[in-house]
Amino acid sequence: MEGAEAYAERIYEVIPQDLFQQRMSLGDCRLLCCFMHAYEAPSGVELLSEGAPGDHMLVLFEGRVDVLRMDLSGRPRRLAQVGPGAFLGEMSLIDGDRRIASCITLGETRFAVITHEGLKEILATHARLANKLLLWLLETCIARLREMDMRAIPGQAVFLA
Repeated sequence: MEGAEAYAERIYEVIPQDLFQQRMSLGDCRLLCCFMHAYEAPSGVELLSEGAPGDHMLVLFEGRVDVLRMDLSGRPRRLAQVGPGAFLGEMSLIDGDRRIASCITLGETRFAVITHEGLKEILATHARLANKLLLWLLETCIARLREMDMRAIPGQAVFLA
């Protein structure tokens, strides 16, 4: 584990352009990284576990991860395979509730972690950065809900607009 500041430029480079970087400058990303720690994991490591309590979010900046959720028969079902720039665990970062999916590395993976405590510190000391981050998290959650709704049976929306 080390501070994520050393990876700020790489993290900024891989974050999706269409959401985050419209509002987040490299300077903002560097400041955000001051509240994060960087880790690496080999292939096959479960970074997040479905059903486990959570209080942090991951930002992948190298490697690939399978996002899995148990189906009704108890078998893991792949929801997505994500790579650099992916954010994982954002709902638990905000509400501290249980994880809805597991995330398993598919090779050497590097990622940064922000905890709920780190988020609270950003909220208390850096309002401008906090607003940008929370707006991005909200947009991400909404985009994922809309994607789930589109996967539903045609003509039967899961959520009301």
